[in-house]
Parts: sequence; structure tokens; C-alpha cells
Amino acid sequence: MRRLGAYIACAAWFGVRAAQADTTSFERFTPTPAGDWSLGVESVRVETDRTAASVVADYARDPLVMRSGGERVGAILSDQLGVHLGASAPLHGRVLFFLNAPFVLYQRGDDPYDARTGIGYESQDDSEFGNVSFGARVTLLTPRAGSLGIAISGRYFFPSGDTDSQVNASPPLTFSAIWGSFTERWAWAIQTGMRMPVDIYDDEPGVLAEFFDLRFGAALAYYLDGAQSFALGAELRVVQGVPRFGSEDPRAESLAEARFRPSRGDWVLSWAAGPGLTGPAGVPLFRSVLALSYAPQAKGARR
Repeated sequence: MRRLGAYIACAAWFGVRAAQADTTSFERFTPTPAGDWSLGVESVRVETDRTAASVVADYARDPLVMRSGGERVGAILSDQLGVHLGASAPLHGRVLFFLNAPFVLYQRGDDPYDARTGIGYESQDDSEFGNVSFGARVTLLTPRAGSLGIAISGRYFFPSGDTDSQVNASPPLTFSAIWGSFTERWAWAIQTGMRMPVDIYDDEPGVLAEFFDLRFGAALAYYLDGAQSFALGAELRVVQGVPRFGSEDPRAESLAEARFRPSRGDWVLSWAAGPGLTGPAGVPLFRSVLALSYAPQAKGARR
């Protein structure tokens, strides 16, 4: 572990450079816009015809662990509970504007210390306010039943938190392309793109950092009833950092999801849980997500 840095312990939820190299970014969970049918992979089309809102709680177990010689020393962050407040607004059935505000409500760690190297870190134990993000998604090809749809999406993270922290000095820009389709019982989506950190506090604002992230997500859902009020699904998210020189291990997580819309109404309750699949810093041992959304369905959105 080289230059893990105190920044990680202070702002792990919202993204920092991580344990193994300066060019690694700390991954975080960012929910999809309010109204989307998956929690972590965006929909290919506008799912709501009115303003939607969501509250998403996210718990991560062991998101940041200190290791030495391949052995665990202790957790810089052993438990972390956050909440995201989200809103989205459609335009002409093809454009969706969305907003997300993240908070850390609770976090704790072990204050790990490695006696062999003399390196130790003080764990963060207070609440934090993160970078508010704003974005837009445009549906280029609207999917019909069984056909393919295409959309593009972009998101910018504003430095709304403490500007002295590493994370707020480098708010990322995220761009992605989405493919998806649906039938009466099935829905799927694939999202690919990249995240490019930009240091707006640099002497030359707007200059790209030394790395960017390639991002991949896939989601699948199956509706158990003809009214499509209850669905089970799964998603996979992978982030591959690409430094200027060399590479790093991918950060991958999976979630199993359940989604319930009582009586085909405007309220949706979603729950997901699953393990981290790889070992880099920022990938939790386990993650659980609970979401409550007010999301009136757009005309024709019912699959």
C-alpha cells in the first residue's frame, strides 16, 4: 500500500485516491435517477411523465480495509451508512434531468496501525455532506416491446462539500451510453462509459487528471405478475481505472434486487443486497441498498 493518505479516512464515501497508487479512485455507490427501474444501472428511456423523487439508503461493510503483506491490519472504514436524496424531471418524453445529494449519516473504523511499517490511520466517525451531482439523459431510440433502445447520459459532481478535501477538489464528469429493451415480463439494460476527474482548484482549471475510469453496468429484471407490480432482478457494476502509466485491478460489485409498486401506483419500494467481487480499496465486503421513490409512470412505460 503506497500513499493511502489521510484523505481516504476523511472522505471515503464520496471518492478519493486510494490505497495502492495515486491514480486509483475510491469508488462509491451512486443511485440511478429517481424513477428508473434499476438502482445502479440507468434505464434507456424516460420512465416517468412527472417530477419524481427518491430517498436511497446505502450501507457498506468494510469498504476500506488496510492490509500489509497481504494480511488485514484493520478497517479504516468498517461500517458506513449514507443516504441519497434524488429528484428527476422529464422533458418531452425523451430527456430526463436529474439531481442527487449524498450524505453520510454514520461511519466508523478500527483506527488501524501497522507496527511493521509504523503507518496508521485515524478512522472517520462523524457525518459528512458530499458532492451534489446534476445530470441529463437523452433517449435517442425509444424501445418498443422487444426492440432495442439507445440513450446517452452525462453527470457532473459539484464541489458542494469541504473544498479542502481531496474528493471535492476533483469533481468528476461522467459520460455513458445505454442500451436496453423490454418485453411483458423482462427488462434489461447495459451501460458503458467513463468518468473523468477535473480539478477545478488547479492553477489550470479544467485540465484532466492523470487517470480516468472506464465503467460498465448490466441490469436484468423479471416481472412476476401481469400487472408488473413486483419484479426480481440483478445487476453488475465494474469500474476499471486507466492511469496514464500502467493499470489497476477492476472494482466490481453485484446486487440482487427486488422492486414493488403497489397497485401500479406512484410509489415504488426497492431493496438490493450483494457482495463485492474484487479486492481493491473502495469495494465493500457487502452492500445493502433500500430505496423509496415517488415515480409516476409515463404513458407507455408499463411493460
